[in-house]
Amino acid sequence: MNHLSQLIAAYLSYYLSICCLILIPIQGDCASSSLRPGKYIYEGGYGELTIKRELNGKLTFSIGTIFRFMVFMPVCGLDGQLEGNKSIITISEEMEGIKDGLCIVNFSYTSDGINVDSSNCDYFCGTNGSFDGLYLKPAIGCKANEISRSRKKFKQLYDHKDFDKAYAVLSPVLKNCERVLAMEDAGWIRNDIAITEYQMGHYSDCIETLIPLVKEQEFLTESYEPIINATRFNMGLCREGDSHDE
Repeated sequence: MNHLSQLIAAYLSYYLSICCLILIPIQGDCASSSLRPGKYIYEGGYGELTIKRELNGKLTFSIGTIFRFMVFMPVCGLDGQLEGNKSIITISEEMEGIKDGLCIVNFSYTSDGINVDSSNCDYFCGTNGSFDGLYLKPAIGCKANEISRSRKKFKQLYDHKDFDKAYAVLSPVLKNCERVLAMEDAGWIRNDIAITEYQMGHYSDCIETLIPLVKEQEFLTESYEPIINATRFNMGLCREGDSHDE
C-alpha cells in the first residue's frame, strides 16, 4: 500500500470512529451500534423492550407495557424492524383517525438503557397507554429470573431462622434493582427485609425500610392493599421493639 492509500485508509478509519462516537444517524452498522441486543425493563417494572439481532444481521424489537395503575393489565404491544435508531411501522389506511398511516418509534441509547419516543402509535395502545419512556438495562442480579431465585433463597433461609444470611440475600435486590421492580414486588420485598431486620433486633432499620411504603398508603388498588396491611402490622412490631430498646 502506497503512502496516499495509507493516508486515505487512516482518514476513513478516523471518520467512521467519530461517526459512531457522536451517533450520527447514517445508514449502516455505525447508526445501529448504539442499540445493543438484550432485554430492557421499563422504569418501575411496567414494561419490557427486547432488541434482537436476526440471522440476516438486522435488529428487530418488541415492546410490551402495562397501565401503571392497573397491574397486570397489558395495554400496549408492538414489534418491528429497526433502521438505524428508528422504526417506521405502516398502519392500515382503513383505520380512521390515523395520520399518514405511519407509527414512528425513535430509540436513543443512554447510560442507563434505551429511551423510547413514539409518535402516531396510539393504535397499538389502550386508553392512557404508551410505549414512551426509559427502558433500563438491568444490573447484575436484577433480571426477573435472578430476582425470583433470590426471593426463593431468602424464604428458605428465613424459614430456617437464618436471618443474617436471609437479609444478605434479599437486601441487595432492593438496593440494586428497585428502579426495575414493579410497585407490588418492591412493596413485598421491603416488608420481607423489614421483618428480617425485626428478627435481627434492628428495629430502627426496620422502621426506616418501611417508611417509603407508609407514604404510599393513599395509593390503594386491590392488589396493593395487602401490602399496606402488612406494612402497618410490621411497622407496629418494629416501633414496639424500638421503644423497648430506648
